[in-house]
Amino acid sequence: MEIELGGERLRLLAQGGVLLPDHGAILVADLHLGKGAAFRAAGRPVPAGTSRQTLTRLTALVEAAPAAERLWILGDLFHHPSGTTGGLDRGWRRWRADHPRLDTLLVEGNHDRRLKEVARRWGLDVRRAPVPLGGLELHHEPPLAGPEVGPGVAGHLHPVVRLREGRRSRLRLPCFWLRREILVLPALGSLVDGAGIQVGPGERIFVPAGDQVLEIPSAQLPSSARAG
Repeated sequence: MEIELGGERLRLLAQGGVLLPDHGAILVADLHLGKGAAFRAAGRPVPAGTSRQTLTRLTALVEAAPAAERLWILGDLFHHPSGTTGGLDRGWRRWRADHPRLDTLLVEGNHDRRLKEVARRWGLDVRRAPVPLGGLELHHEPPLAGPEVGPGVAGHLHPVVRLREGRRSRLRLPCFWLRREILVLPALGSLVDGAGIQVGPGERIFVPAGDQVLEIPSAQLPSSARAG
C-alpha cells in the first residue's frame, strides 16, 4: 500500500513500518525493548524472549525493504532502565552485526529519555523531535494540530482498530492511522498493548493483513470506533 503525504511517497509495509523509497529510509516505532525484563524485575510474571521476538520482527521488516540505507526508530526503543540487561545488549549487538550497512537513528521518545547513553553505546544517532526528512517531520508523540504543524510521521499511541467479524465477535488489529496530516505507526514491540482509537471524519485506517496492507473504509468500522 502506497500513500502520498507532504509530497513524499510512503510505502506501508505489512511488517508494521513505512518505507520512504525516495530517501532509502525505513520508519518504525515503539519497540519497547526490555519490557519483559523490566516487568520480571518488578515481580510480574512475564515470559522471557519477547525482545528477541521484537528484533525478529524488525529483521523481517528490514528484509522487506532491502534497498533501504537508514532505519529511523520514532521513539521508545527502550521501555525502562531495569530492562536493559546484558542479554538485551548482546541481542542488539548481534542484530546490528547482521545489518552493518544500515544507519540506525532514534527520535527520542518518552521512554528513552533516561537511556540516551545506552542508545549511543549501541551506536544510534539520537535526535530530538521534530526531525525533518524531505517534506515530512518525524516525531515520537503526534503533535497537536496547528498552522505550524506540517505533514509528518509519529508513533507513541500504539493504535489498534476493532473490526466486525460476524454478529458478535470483533477483531482487534494494530493499524496505521492517518489523522489530519500525521501518520501514526503501529507499535512494533511484541509486548506492547495497543490502544483503541476514535477515527474522525476524513481520517484513514490501514491494517496489515498477511503480506498486504489494506485500507479499511469507515463504514466497516463499528460505531464505537468512529468519532463525530
